[in-house]
Amino acid sequence: LGHDIEASWLIDLALDTLGGGYLRAKDIEEIRNMTLEMVENTYNKALIDGSFVNECEAGKRDDTRIWWVQSEAMVGFVNGYLRSGKPEYLQAAKSIWQYTKSYIIDKREGSEWFWQVDENGNPGKRPIVEPWKC
Repeated sequence: LGHDIEASWLIDLALDTLGGGYLRAKDIEEIRNMTLEMVENTYNKALIDGSFVNECEAGKRDDTRIWWVQSEAMVGFVNGYLRSGKPEYLQAAKSIWQYTKSYIIDKREGSEWFWQVDENGNPGKRPIVEPWKC
């Protein structure tokens, strides 16, 4: 689900960048409708308790809250709001930011964001800093 919300805004950005020079207006509209469906789908399936769950595979939901998934969800929902005008998407982005400030950002001096927290907001055991985050 994290990759779905990420793809929704990245595809929209690609359409903004490449747009009419490469695609017909009809195709652009169809793709934009698909990206809004992606936003709606993730809104209904992954937004839980003001945060965004990691993924759902084969019907099993992974309730881990991962730092980059929260970030991508905020961008995706703001983009969805700008494209659709649906206030619930803007509210979703705001609630994820509040959750991120409360649970994902490590408040210890000199630290940064936890890699992940569980469904109760408890940090996981992964290192806070690792090459993947760089």
